Amino acid sequence: MASPSALSAPDQHQWLVQHIPHRARAALPGLPMKHPWILPGGLAAANPVTGRCVGNSVHEGRLTAIRWLIMFVGLQEHRRSAVVYPLKHPRVDVRIDRFNGGVPISTTSTVALPLALVWKGCSQATSHPTTDSGHPDVTEQPLADALTVVINHLQQTIYQTAGMTLLNEVMRATGP
Repeated sequence: MASPSALSAPDQHQWLVQHIPHRARAALPGLPMKHPWILPGGLAAANPVTGRCVGNSVHEGRLTAIRWLIMFVGLQEHRRSAVVYPLKHPRVDVRIDRFNGGVPISTTSTVALPLALVWKGCSQATSHPTTDSGHPDVTEQPLADALTVVINHLQQTIYQTAGMTLLNEVMRATGP
């Protein structure tokens, strides 16, 4: 299949400063990330029940955000294999290869299957209620590992091409 058409320069910029950093920020809280991706502070609340509710909300959002980011870099899981995430609606769906410098993570890369399995685990954990499904591990360490791979790939491809730093966009306290 031919590469989809590139987004316009203004649309690419919007995604680089808003949509992608939004998902990274949603994924970061509470994950055991390495410097410089460690967030200061914590998720503690004065009331333990409120703290637990906040923690559960963060976890659910994290699963959705990481699934989105893995799809964005072009991967999903199918029958214990990493496969290309298809653009079902190529005119409106967005994937990394619609950006200048954007290259999906190769399905033959050593990181592809672990990312695809995290995608599957996030999908199964958030999409519908199940029991004993045996979905892939979506605890903090596999999620942190997956997020690290994705943010490094994003930086080395579309952010570097744009002359930007994903870390700077994610760590903004204000903005889009």
